[in-house]
Amino acid sequence: MQNFFLSNYLQPHGLVFDIGAHKGIKTDFYLACGARVVCFEPQSEYAELLAAKYNGNPNVVIIGQGVASEEGILQLSICKEAGVLSTFSERWQKGRFADFYWSDPVEVAVTTLDRAIATFGTPQFCKIDVEGFELEVLKGLSEPIPSLSFEFVKEFPDATQKCIQHLQQLGYQAFNFISGENLEMALPYWVDGNTLLEILQQIEESDFWGDIYAIAPEVPKPLLLTAGENWVLDQLVSDRGVVFDIGANVGAWTQSILYRHPNLQIHLFEPTPVTYQKLLRNLARSFPNCLSAGQLLCHHLAISNQEAILPLYTYSQDSGLNTLYRRSQEVELTYALNPPNQVNVLTTTLDSYCDRTGIHHIHFVKIDVEGAELNVLQGAKSLLQRGSIDYLQFEYGGTYADAGTTLEAVFDLFNQYNYFLFAIQPTGLEWIPVFMPELENYEYSNFLAVNERLSPLLSDEEPQMLDLDDLFQKHQISPRGVIHIGAHEGQELVSYSAMGITPILLIEANPNIFEDLQIYAQSFANRDKITCVNCAISNTNGMANFHITSYDQSSSLLPLKQHREIYPTIEEVAQIEVPLKTLDTLLEELDCNPSLFNILNIDIQGAELLALQGAIKTLACIEAINIEVSYVELYAGGAFVWEIDRFLEQYGFERVATTSPLHPSWGDALYVRCSESRTN
Repeated sequence: MQNFFLSNYLQPHGLVFDIGAHKGIKTDFYLACGARVVCFEPQSEYAELLAAKYNGNPNVVIIGQGVASEEGILQLSICKEAGVLSTFSERWQKGRFADFYWSDPVEVAVTTLDRAIATFGTPQFCKIDVEGFELEVLKGLSEPIPSLSFEFVKEFPDATQKCIQHLQQLGYQAFNFISGENLEMALPYWVDGNTLLEILQQIEESDFWGDIYAIAPEVPKPLLLTAGENWVLDQLVSDRGVVFDIGANVGAWTQSILYRHPNLQIHLFEPTPVTYQKLLRNLARSFPNCLSAGQLLCHHLAISNQEAILPLYTYSQDSGLNTLYRRSQEVELTYALNPPNQVNVLTTTLDSYCDRTGIHHIHFVKIDVEGAELNVLQGAKSLLQRGSIDYLQFEYGGTYADAGTTLEAVFDLFNQYNYFLFAIQPTGLEWIPVFMPELENYEYSNFLAVNERLSPLLSDEEPQMLDLDDLFQKHQISPRGVIHIGAHEGQELVSYSAMGITPILLIEANPNIFEDLQIYAQSFANRDKITCVNCAISNTNGMANFHITSYDQSSSLLPLKQHREIYPTIEEVAQIEVPLKTLDTLLEELDCNPSLFNILNIDIQGAELLALQGAIKTLACIEAINIEVSYVELYAGGAFVWEIDRFLEQYGFERVATTSPLHPSWGDALYVRCSESRTN
């Protein structure tokens, strides 16, 4: 059973107390989160079951005792019909389960939470499920621990009230609850104990029950993510890459994502001075090694649409409300907000920040800036235009009204740069192909913008590479001849022939594959217009080692690097020596005029930039280049897509389409000669 709050909150190797462990169902979940668990189970039958179940597991300790307000011996009433109902509480026994069969009580030893902490250390989380005896367990705790939960039932509201009051006396101020066996918190935010009691009193079902959660005052309020938000972090965020947390507050979102993906580099931006100091303290406590290693980069800045000094409105009640756009008077009155303080903060733009820091690609951006989301996006137009950001998650709500902006304006901006928009629903993603007026309701929600190249990964349709015929027509390119570097077995010959492209020059470095290519090319009616050449194409002439892999389409002039992590079943099996030529040299040797060709197709596993560097004369005749591009270093020394961009820009080309239907780390891109370059 997954609990979305705990799956985000529990730290790897963190300590958990499972009080009332029963058969270990919750213990299994805590272990799956990477925690260490001390189980307290007073029923000998279940204590023995747990001991057998976790025998030899170094992360589990079984204590065959109960937990109470004092150490000693207590009478445990055993429910024979449902062992999970067994209890130290006489009141529980006489409530709605009075008609169940209860055996004579047995004497069991009990300890206290204070004693358990002295023995095992302070737990990050403590679960208390002891059938009406929760208050007595809590009375054995004299100092707050980071977080805990206890079961409550509507039947005994006074017991719930006393538990909350006891926790308030210990200093707890943030509460929430989960109803029944649900997976998510019932409230989207943490509330004080009195507010929670008022909410519970309004529930009419007499048999209502659940678990109340409390967070210690010195602990940052953990992020409450929906199932949809969890899915985004689990399924779309890669284990490596650059992530931006814009509006980091005290670091709860970064904490959540870093627990899942510990190798990410995260850039955090928080403009509020006091909150920024809390952010640093929280990260230093939770991730000291990541901070010292430069994996977490914190900036006392606001991200906006300009570099300036702007007023920030800060609210004493909750730093999460701080904003560049003051809340309306109606909102401040409704939520009893004190008039905000005003502090001047430094702002920059995403484009400027990335230019200064040399960041060319951002894997994921989270934007939570209380109404200034559009400003952030307006300051990232260059990045968005180049498709340099994979995913952007942003908030929407009443803050947009305070800022005088709209969700429609945000959608329009993303559509301009070919991003797909999804609403993050509690159960997953909902694609929004066209903005609809009913979306402009100013109700709190989260959206995800997905770069067009990655949209196939979220589709149920069969993966497809770029439709070159359609793209050529769109950009008014009439294909003449094509040069295909890395032709493999000639799979594209059918489409080339269908488009009427001649002549066709096919180049393949692997001699074993080249034999099949020659045979296949001879099967076409226009075979006299097809030339096959066996060599590798690079930026120099000579001989080179060629790395043969177990999957021949992964063979390359370059050795495997991150490719091994992404595709572990593919490995290098041999190295052979192959002739190496520049494309310009090869065309000269073939006595072939470059002007016969206006299409270039390059698929040579990381060595694409090398081939382009050796094709300067040929590029002058080319109108479109279809090329495989990489977003990580799949091959050692392989070029990234932004390096291809930069090189081809020098020769008048721009990237007009990109797709990654099989994996986010690589894909195909189409570059076309700019209209200005074609006319000059």
